Amino acid sequence: TLAREVREAIAERVVRWTLPPLWCIAVYTALTVYLTIGVTQPTRYAPSLVAGVAFVAVAWLWRKRCWLQAAAILSISANVAIMSAVLLNGLAAPAYWAGLLLMALVVPLFGMRWAVSSALLLAAGGGCWLLLHSLGWTLDLSPLPPIVSYVQYVGYLAVGLIIVAGPHRLLIDALAEG
Repeated sequence: TLAREVREAIAERVVRWTLPPLWCIAVYTALTVYLTIGVTQPTRYAPSLVAGVAFVAVAWLWRKRCWLQAAAILSISANVAIMSAVLLNGLAAPAYWAGLLLMALVVPLFGMRWAVSSALLLAAGGGCWLLLHSLGWTLDLSPLPPIVSYVQYVGYLAVGLIIVAGPHRLLIDALAEG
């Protein structure tokens, strides 16, 4: 893994630049779900609620300048939010794709073990949903309106660029100094 000070610098950049857009994605998703399907499918709100609670903890750690801890809470809570989306709403839940962004966050900050563990957990969550579905134990939910998926996707693109650009920019700065 990278040296602690490099990981701290990456974590600071990632947390500072991703938390506001992630708040927007969570709030906008919940609002869009409410405006399009109301409360007829309450499980659709679980990922945004999980994320919102976690984002408060990340914001508190931000204020304390505990960047690696904030990034760890962010990555762990992302796993929980994604798992809740998949297990409650199925494999077509737009949040399932956020796992790809999570890998881009976890690898440089916490190493391959965390990343592989996270990937296996998310894959197992999808497998659990498939098993539950085959047993008839999943909810029969209507698909989300396309606007919800689109907005989440655009948000994921923005967050993905931020996550990837942080380490890239630090590398460019280090090379310029050397």
